[in-house]
Amino acid sequence: MSRTLALPLVLLVALFLGLTASAEEGAERRLALREAQEPLRARDWKGASASLRAFREAHPGTPEAIEAWVLEARARLLAGDARPALDLTSGFLEAHGASAWAGRMKFTDADAYVALQNPKEAAANMVQCVNKLYSDLPIDADQIEQSVALASKTFLDAEGRGLTMTERRWASFVDWLYDAGLMTTWI
Repeated sequence: MSRTLALPLVLLVALFLGLTASAEEGAERRLALREAQEPLRARDWKGASASLRAFREAHPGTPEAIEAWVLEARARLLAGDARPALDLTSGFLEAHGASAWAGRMKFTDADAYVALQNPKEAAANMVQCVNKLYSDLPIDADQIEQSVALASKTFLDAEGRGLTMTERRWASFVDWLYDAGLMTTWI
């Protein structure tokens, strides 16, 4: 084989091996992320936040680490750790505010403010999200703030976790609708 053919052939083999190794590394990372998510399936929120943080620290800067960050923040909130969840959302939005995950983090951020009994910040985040999604929709920010302040009691369960849906939670919400005069026919 001539030298002119050998060099391109060596380069092609090296490129192929590099691409193969990169694809295998990505597949291994995705598998590791799925394993880190296992506590989520069991609703072990504290375990999930710990495993997702460990994954994030082991794979910094990867798309899977960004997803783990989002899941970790939600797990912390569901574990009743609103302040650490808020810290996670703030850090994420500072670093990745334009990413596809930013909207989901803004809603987790708003839920954390509700859990911290700060309806003004929760309402501001909700208004910002709605404005981004529906820029032509007129929004009354004061009304949203008042609604969040009134309804936040129905968002939280006895442990202060936001948006956990149980039969008792739904009954509480229906009672609130009736007591507030928003529902006139009892169901």
